[in-house]
Amino acid sequence: MLIINKAYERVVQDALIHSAEHIEQLSKSEHRVHYANGCVEYVGETVIKVTGDVGYSPEISRQATLISNVNKSVLIIGAGGVGFWVCSTLCLVSPSIRCTVFDGDTLEETNRERIPVHEANDGDTKTYVLSRYLNITKRRIIAIPHFFEVEFFDFIEKPDIVIDCTDKIDIQRAVYNYCKENDIKFYKVGTVDNRVMVSNSVPQFSSGLPDPVGVCGRGVPQWAGTQMVGAANVVSLILRDEPIEIEFLL
Repeated sequence: MLIINKAYERVVQDALIHSAEHIEQLSKSEHRVHYANGCVEYVGETVIKVTGDVGYSPEISRQATLISNVNKSVLIIGAGGVGFWVCSTLCLVSPSIRCTVFDGDTLEETNRERIPVHEANDGDTKTYVLSRYLNITKRRIIAIPHFFEVEFFDFIEKPDIVIDCTDKIDIQRAVYNYCKENDIKFYKVGTVDNRVMVSNSVPQFSSGLPDPVGVCGRGVPQWAGTQMVGAANVVSLILRDEPIEIEFLL
């Protein structure tokens, strides 16, 4: 058991070291945010210069800077199509959110039909690809290239929220039960045909039928549209902090 626990710990520690190096690079980076009549210059997240008027009139308030500072720790399980969009959307709407993402799978050609990555990334781990994608937006995540197991909870920051984006019913049940026992908010996001499903729970007993999440009942493949809708809706629920079970139709 000690050897097994050390292995889990090493996986997490390696990811934390990589994340720390990324954060140090971001803290030194210079960038600008342009507004209608002005500009703000940053070094890292520190404002060093404001030029012009960066306020907003009512006519263009829809383009105001997002200030949704959700200071929470979120664990995302699965970095494929749904997980990719969930993590990306969360990081974009709330810079202060802390995301840890697990996925041991590698990128394939079919994944590129659903997420914006280059063919040169084929064979890379999905967590690595997601991390590199978010580098563009200067968002920080802890990307762990390993399939999630419940034992990892002992070696990561206790999450406020867990979002399962996998199609593996056994791990969904194990994670849901852990969250229920430890008072952690849980969401499962999946797509079936052209439907998007967001739930606060998972079935605990098999009906003898395949689990619907990830299964294309009428032969309709998953596509980026349903995956992005699922991501947008679960992020909306997190921002509104309203536990609910819903089904959205495109």
